[in-house]
Amino acid sequence: MPRVTMDFAKLTGKPSREFFYAFSAKMLNLPLPYTIVLGLVLSFLTCLIFAALFALEGEECFDASYEDGKFFEEMLWLSVHTWSTVGYGSVFPTCPGGQILVFLQSYLVIMLNTVLMGVVLYQFLVARPRVRFSKNILRCTASDGCPMLVFRLCRLSHDLRDLTCNVQAPFSLIKDGKVVGVVYKNLEFVGKDVPKGRTDDEEVNNRLAALDQWTLYHRIDDNSPLRDDPMLASPSLRGFSISIVAFETSYCIEARIYKTYSYKDVVHGKEFVSMTEYAPTKNAPNLLRPIYYTNKIDLISGVKGMDDKKLLSPRPTPAASSSTSGRKGRSSTERSSTEPGDEDAVAVTKLRASPC
Repeated sequence: MPRVTMDFAKLTGKPSREFFYAFSAKMLNLPLPYTIVLGLVLSFLTCLIFAALFALEGEECFDASYEDGKFFEEMLWLSVHTWSTVGYGSVFPTCPGGQILVFLQSYLVIMLNTVLMGVVLYQFLVARPRVRFSKNILRCTASDGCPMLVFRLCRLSHDLRDLTCNVQAPFSLIKDGKVVGVVYKNLEFVGKDVPKGRTDDEEVNNRLAALDQWTLYHRIDDNSPLRDDPMLASPSLRGFSISIVAFETSYCIEARIYKTYSYKDVVHGKEFVSMTEYAPTKNAPNLLRPIYYTNKIDLISGVKGMDDKKLLSPRPTPAASSSTSGRKGRSSTERSSTEPGDEDAVAVTKLRASPC
């Protein structure tokens, strides 16, 4: 039986209402530069269309002084005045048709500018935490032979703290060859984000709270909801849904981030390439500091074309590496969040700092 995709359900309802909600959601999620460009394009097109409509009314419908052959330019000038609500009065309509067109354009500019200003204001008032996920989720094998699921993420903004993550595996309920429902089973993922070369406990804790990069893995053992399908070959498995909750320090609110992996995004038998490089500090050349390269988040070992040398960063000098190779700290921080209930119906997240 073929697998069911993550968006197999079809919503029903009034088409006009669905279009309005879909259009509103797309407008609110547009990046700010796109919104500004869209406003400029709509303004230009509207002025051009109403200038053509003014010209269709004829020269006798307008009181204006202009040179011969430049009637359309004068109508475009009137359209721009009406759109910008300036109204110099150098040209104005004298017939009912032209006056109605001016009224329609004035009403349209009020509605359109209200929408655009609301979208721009929304862009500034809503927190947009930037977190980048790996394109694929890997199914690999641990050193003890236990199969694992691994994905990673990194933050692109410096205003996220105290991140927690819930991962669910949606399974389709199939009866008589038909999908009759969906059940979500929670997966316990353990994360680590502390690289090698750390110096003391305080630095480890700060970096753990900063969440520069985070690798999450799930062991498919006897306690895993995937224990009956360690190869992820069941047609009822639709993918993986990830929900992240973090504190956004700029707006002082709780922000949520969602990511969905399809079963097509699972890569078997591969490992991620390290995102961390080390370089000497300016004040202390013998001390290496970690540098995180977000453009290496999708690099997978053993996949042709993925290990691009242009994306790899220079390694630290041997002298600096040997001087700090003997200093290794040891610390662990565990953060858990549990609720009473069935283990498959409760999201459990643990964060542990350990050597990568």
